[in-house]
Amino acid sequence: MLTASSTVPLRPYRYSFPNGLVLLVTPNPAVDVVAARFLMDAGIRREDVNGWGLSHLVASVITKGSAAYSSVDVAQIVESMGASLGTDTAPDYAVLSLKAVSEDFEPLLALAAEVMRSPTFPAQELEIERQITLQAIAARQEQPLALALRPLQEAIYGTHPYAQSSYGTLETVQNLQVDDLRSFHQRYFRPDKTVVSVAGNIDPEQAFRWVERYWGDWPPPQRAVPDPPVPLPAARQAPVEILTPQPTQQSIIAFGYLGVSVHHPDYWGLKLLLTHLCNGLSSRLFLELRERQGLAYEVSGFFPTRQDPASWVIYLGTRPSQTQVAYEQLRQEITQLVQNDLSREDLTMAQQKLIGQYTLNKQTNAQLAQLFGWYEHLGLGEEYDGAYASCIQAVDLATIQRIAATYLTIPVCSIVGPEAILDKLQTP
Repeated sequence: MLTASSTVPLRPYRYSFPNGLVLLVTPNPAVDVVAARFLMDAGIRREDVNGWGLSHLVASVITKGSAAYSSVDVAQIVESMGASLGTDTAPDYAVLSLKAVSEDFEPLLALAAEVMRSPTFPAQELEIERQITLQAIAARQEQPLALALRPLQEAIYGTHPYAQSSYGTLETVQNLQVDDLRSFHQRYFRPDKTVVSVAGNIDPEQAFRWVERYWGDWPPPQRAVPDPPVPLPAARQAPVEILTPQPTQQSIIAFGYLGVSVHHPDYWGLKLLLTHLCNGLSSRLFLELRERQGLAYEVSGFFPTRQDPASWVIYLGTRPSQTQVAYEQLRQEITQLVQNDLSREDLTMAQQKLIGQYTLNKQTNAQLAQLFGWYEHLGLGEEYDGAYASCIQAVDLATIQRIAATYLTIPVCSIVGPEAILDKLQTP
């Protein structure tokens, strides 16, 4: 019944239940702790224009009351074990996270089953979380970086849900009701849309028995429930410039492009290009724009791993008086990356850095549970972990130059800064 996916240490055992639930167990007895991640296909990608922020509210309220326990009961049970039970939402999934010493893992698992399968979504708890969320949205509207990235993401993604913040909007969050949370939970929190990933000091057979006890009778939908269509973002045909006046002590300059999904072969090259430009203190932009020219307080970027095409973004923060020259230099760095070949030394450094960081990010049981669960949810399987380094190393100079020229030529540029500075800004 149980088969290890690989003979390599710290590889998960995999089991599929009749109701569609998938369980991964990664034995790791190094410390007497067990961590688990329950990943559901219930992230921002499953929201629509009238429900932005719905997945976040569901995740926030789901642990605040069930058929058997109140929110106080849940908190007391978790605290009595010295354990942790939390929730979060992301563009492609919602996640329930558990961690406990091994002897307390089964009762924590039982509690997780209760709150996940039978939440009551108390109205008073929804109101508390609604106010917290509205405050977070309002606070983000005062942050220069958020003000720059929000319209940039909207321009890149169009009507795709990835354009939205996990918090939603002031309007949608104000209008969401308990029935909306219940409907979303019923539609997307179900066994055939759930991956359970466990890592730590636990016997795989025992983990299977416990999960079967608490989730084996969780019924899938009696009939197929089609997922709503998700409009894929389209590549831009012309550059876009967005200027947002804001009385602030620094200007934010961001360039963004539509990249690819994790399933696309060019994913690896785009990861390496971002690593070369702005990953760490030895990156090109950090050394050139921050250290040598003194043009930036910070230089950073992101190209997240996504089910659908993800945005590729770099940005910097600078003194308002340096906005013009910082804009010109950042744009020039991207142009040079597209027009000039990357050196063998630069490519090798980016490859080594990315592989090293990846290895360091799977040291704890929580990291292992998240990693293998995430790969299973994406449909990649745990084999993806073993192939990571070889895929990075397989990118050659010709490939990375083609990728830069393909994806990094038509930017969306978003700039936030004092109005007087933006009025004088000269852009192509």
